[in-house]
Amino acid sequence: MRKINSILILVVFLIFPLGKISAQTPTHEISVQGGMGLSGLKLSMNHGDSKQKFGGSFGVGYTYFFNENFGLNTGLEVSFLSSEAKFAGMSDRYNTVDSSGDSYQFRSEIGSYKETHNTTYLNVPIMAQYQRPVWNSHQLYCALGFKIGLPVTSKYETNGTSIKTSGYYPQYGMIVDDMAFFGFGNYQSRTVDKTVDLKVAFMLAAEVGMKWELTQSLAVYTGAYLDYGLNDVSKSGKKFMIYDAFEPTHYVNNSILESQYTNNGNTRDIADKVIPLSIGLRVRVAFNAFQ
Repeated sequence: MRKINSILILVVFLIFPLGKISAQTPTHEISVQGGMGLSGLKLSMNHGDSKQKFGGSFGVGYTYFFNENFGLNTGLEVSFLSSEAKFAGMSDRYNTVDSSGDSYQFRSEIGSYKETHNTTYLNVPIMAQYQRPVWNSHQLYCALGFKIGLPVTSKYETNGTSIKTSGYYPQYGMIVDDMAFFGFGNYQSRTVDKTVDLKVAFMLAAEVGMKWELTQSLAVYTGAYLDYGLNDVSKSGKKFMIYDAFEPTHYVNNSILESQYTNNGNTRDIADKVIPLSIGLRVRVAFNAFQ
């Protein structure tokens, strides 16, 4: 980790020439912060579309300044992400066994579908900060580094969708599509409000803006930030989206985040990759704790 932080400090040094740096006593800064903007799960969809919605964050931070220009900050931050995924329709086929033990191919035609996601992460930032005076005692600042996001909760919600189901029995050369008691026919899926498991997120984090020195011990930061996920946070072992939960006439569905479908005989994930992505504005109130 020390090696990574050294590289980040060097990058900032090259981008922003320092000029003369005074060798002052190291200072410690305690801060509270809040941010808002577009914040959600970014899905790479194989079928359908997704978009991020309005979200935000709040937290506390600590910055250790080596001198008047360079510091290293960390803290704890709660991040709220909101997103939506939808598709106009989808066909799915997979082999299974009915209640009598006969194997068959389950076929489904899913109508217009929409799913919303509300996710909370607890983030731990590790960022190098550079600042320099640009107007009176006020300073331009930038911060660059990483955040580790621990999933707290992730819920998905649907409003139900129309489903047309049938069963193909190759051993009999027969397609069954009008046996409602057996789960074949036209249905409406149940409304779903459930949780889905996600993995720890590793994010590239950047922030730039102004640091307004109000007093010798109080400053307000205003700036723009970007948190970009580097790894897929969806878990492996995807499931089929539509299933009957042992009640053939009451279909429910798994989340798009954890589901797969068949396309021309090939099974694919509905969403190939899921990453947290946030971009917005942030305000930070900082107190010069002690020297």
